[in-house]
Amino acid sequence: MAEEEAKLYLAFLENPGASLPSISEKLGIPTKEAERAVADMIEAGILRAVPGKELCFDAEDPSKVLRLVLERERIRMEKLYQEKEELAKKLGTKLSALFWERRLGLKPEDIVEPLVDLKEMELRTVRMMEEAQEEVLVFTRSFGWYSKVKEAIMCARDKGVDVRVLMKVVDRASARRARELLQLGARVRQCREEWYPLVGTIVDREELIFLIWAVDKTKAKRPVYYRPHYTRNPGLVTVFLEAFEKRWREATPIEEGSPILKRYLG
Repeated sequence: MAEEEAKLYLAFLENPGASLPSISEKLGIPTKEAERAVADMIEAGILRAVPGKELCFDAEDPSKVLRLVLERERIRMEKLYQEKEELAKKLGTKLSALFWERRLGLKPEDIVEPLVDLKEMELRTVRMMEEAQEEVLVFTRSFGWYSKVKEAIMCARDKGVDVRVLMKVVDRASARRARELLQLGARVRQCREEWYPLVGTIVDREELIFLIWAVDKTKAKRPVYYRPHYTRNPGLVTVFLEAFEKRWREATPIEEGSPILKRYLG
């Protein structure tokens, strides 16, 4: 609670039903400022208007007000903590890079750039797909994040970019995603593995973004993953590209009318 609000609350606590002009004059608070503060306090449940008396107010029960004040403070502190936590993550990434650069003579970002979280990975993936010139390769399981990149895939296809998606149709929802990808002109294949510990995208054989699952997502109650990373390092891109191509050759093509689509979509 702001100092001005605290003074007004105590004044009405001591003088129940008093008029705002008299209280504002007593406290030395300009009338307009007092009116704005009281309006906020009424909305917050700290003060209440006295029925039948214009500009007369009373304080709410102190126990109720203290609970409200504590709740407001808790929300404020949580928001502040989240902001600090986000800042710490970004600062940690930069300091970690400096730490290893000074000790190994190597810039980690020359190999891989750690990303803050899944949201940043999604945003970076969208940008990569939108800027693709020749090829987009997606390796995933049921492609639950398809809606986040759908427009980017459409943008790539509009430019004639070859889009290949290696996924696993496991239910009606993933079957619908596969069908929609086919309708967009993408090539889709059903991977052989029940579970694969990597999810990511390769663009134009030059950029790679990926995430490694720490546990089998299909069996774990709560999915656990390592921090996502982005790289343009030719060596790493090549390793992931070769793994994708091998899995692609072993996978089963999905086309309109494929048994796997009929199983879930009829």
